[in-house]
Amino acid sequence: MITYLDVTDGDLKLYDCFDAECASGAARALDTANSVGFYNSVIIRDDGRPYISYYDATTVDLKVYNCANTACDSGQAIFAATSSGAIGLFTSVEIGPSGNANIAFYNESNDDLAILNCGNENCDSGNTGRVLDFQGSTGFYASMGLRSNNNPLIAYQQVGNNILRLYDCDDSQCTTGTPKSLDDLADLPFVSHFYLSLVVRNDDRAVISYWDQDQGALKFYLCADTNCDTGVSRTLISDGNTGLFTSLDLRSDQRPVISYWDATQGQVKLYICANPECS
Repeated sequence: MITYLDVTDGDLKLYDCFDAECASGAARALDTANSVGFYNSVIIRDDGRPYISYYDATTVDLKVYNCANTACDSGQAIFAATSSGAIGLFTSVEIGPSGNANIAFYNESNDDLAILNCGNENCDSGNTGRVLDFQGSTGFYASMGLRSNNNPLIAYQQVGNNILRLYDCDDSQCTTGTPKSLDDLADLPFVSHFYLSLVVRNDDRAVISYWDQDQGALKFYLCADTNCDTGVSRTLISDGNTGLFTSLDLRSDQRPVISYWDATQGQVKLYICANPECS
């Protein structure tokens, strides 16, 4: 399943692959009201139904789309959180142990990283939102993953101090936690960490791919422990201007695979790590 924004129509769309290689499939428009589908994130429920978080640029609100079946040929678009200001940019969704969604996002109104705990499966009542990190201009490019205890880890960009940050949640709803700085480039005159993608390995350590604007490089961060108190940043490719719009996943042997945009050559490329540490 691939979710995306149709810029021409301003719609949230989904591409349903019919085979493992995605050699064929079907594109479906899910939400066509307003200009919608920005900063979308999709997760597959245990029963196979996709669940999608995204931003409505017309109402400047956070929305979710709850698919009625595994093909997502029907479903319901729901306003999960509304405000007088803009909320719901850079969404990242995971399903908690209760079966309800947790959505990390950037709250533009307050310029901070926030999370929404859905009160039910549809996320249409009983929802609770809270600010996680408010230091500086923070929360851009949020990307969330779950450890085996269902406690989230959230990677994001802090613009004010030019730092790659991670929020280590203490429980499954992230009611408390600790923000941590991973890759600090505060001495640079411009923001350098973009297009983050976080995945948690089967040993509960997170790995993160991102673009370093200063180097024009695809980079990789490996947490040394399950709380990511320490870790190592690696430059994977620095030939020209490459590594934009990263998306990271893991093979069954835990080797990371990263798709990205090479702006110099104008091509979508794939980086396949030789080992789980991508060293």
